[in-house]
Amino acid sequence: MATKRPDRMIVSAKQGKKKLDKKGGVSRKRGSSGAQISRSSGSQELPAKRNDGLLAPVAALAEASLEEAARKRRSLTNPDMVAIAMDRIRGLRDNGSLTPVSDLAKKYRRDPAVISRAVARAFKQNLVEVREVPRSEERERREDLEERLLEMYPHLSTAIVIANSPEDALDDQPGSMIDPLKHRLLQKLGLAMANSIAKGLLRSDDIIGVGSGRGVNLTIRSLVSCPQLRVKNIALMSLTGSVHSKPNRKRGLWLDADRHVLELADFFLHPPNQYLIGHPLAHHPDDLEKARRRTWLADDKSKRPTLALLGVGTIAKEHRFYVEAEAEPSEQEPFLEPIHDLLVRLKEQCEAALQTNDLSHKFPTYSPAAEMSNVFFHVPPPRGVGLIPNEAEIVDCIRDINGRLLNFQRELMNMQLLLVAGSKKKAHALRALLNSDFKVAHLCTDAAAATEIIHLRA
Repeated sequence: MATKRPDRMIVSAKQGKKKLDKKGGVSRKRGSSGAQISRSSGSQELPAKRNDGLLAPVAALAEASLEEAARKRRSLTNPDMVAIAMDRIRGLRDNGSLTPVSDLAKKYRRDPAVISRAVARAFKQNLVEVREVPRSEERERREDLEERLLEMYPHLSTAIVIANSPEDALDDQPGSMIDPLKHRLLQKLGLAMANSIAKGLLRSDDIIGVGSGRGVNLTIRSLVSCPQLRVKNIALMSLTGSVHSKPNRKRGLWLDADRHVLELADFFLHPPNQYLIGHPLAHHPDDLEKARRRTWLADDKSKRPTLALLGVGTIAKEHRFYVEAEAEPSEQEPFLEPIHDLLVRLKEQCEAALQTNDLSHKFPTYSPAAEMSNVFFHVPPPRGVGLIPNEAEIVDCIRDINGRLLNFQRELMNMQLLLVAGSKKKAHALRALLNSDFKVAHLCTDAAAATEIIHLRA
């Protein structure tokens, strides 16, 4: 009988600054792990000790002065603070208690007060972080639903469907204040996809596109409980510019693709090449092409992903872009300013569409617009609904929004997609993608969404 393991904690150093190499990738700047202190050879030699012993205290004072000068020689760099903070916490793992500050003061030849401040600053400046390691137990798989999906969609190579539990509905209640990264269903979906990746989904020489959003984030976080990825010659490529999305407005908690590339790279035994966008997602039409030319996206000779890890979102209440459309001017995200008015228009068009034929009551989880790692797409209405009067306006608005975004769009058609998304409210969007020209090869979802997809197709 399986037993639950208690939650664990890990401490990880965040990625330092990156620089583009000649191929458009990034290389990591290495910092020293501690202060390297050497005494100046030009110091005046002390005379030999006299019989009266008076020079002994003087020598001791000189030695102390040299030690003090060494401690003050230079200020601590970010890599120094990371190393000190990691050493401080490492004692918990090795000995069950924090490494004493006095030991670190001797190791780094710094004043104990400096050591304490370095640890505090490393956490305050987000150079290191403490993260909860997801429980490694997977939920029961619904093989019956997996087989149905594989039969209905022959292009699917893998279908992972996990069972639901009563607690899932609690996390999805309107106005729920749960931390978005502690959503229990999404955590389990991320773990299921992570285990699938670790068990051989990837191959050496793969070029992997990495998207944004919670599903991708939780998949990457869950890799900490999986064996290290041993495939070689991997390239990781960010698929979209930055939104600086802040779940529940928590500062420093971003779900952008660039950050996901950096975090995913840590789980490979052989460090992969990394390609970042390095620019905001949204741009005014006159600026978009200029921004694209400053990235590797404009290089026709650069590599292109062969598969992509993506999440799916429905443009509805509590979605990041829906919240942006409702935001007061002081709460609007500057990175999304070029598409703010279009998001407002799309929200209004979607709300008008839901009034057609009492659509909002018959299909309360349906929305005519969705996005896949910041690529917007139209979701056709369920069977039997008939034509939505303003459907053409919705499609036009989606086209206008995509026309201002710095990301992969048409190129996604040529990639094998790894989708991780769940809950009944995303079933319509997943159905639309499975019925589209996108090559959805691997799908990780839950029983509620899978059942709805099957019902909508029947």
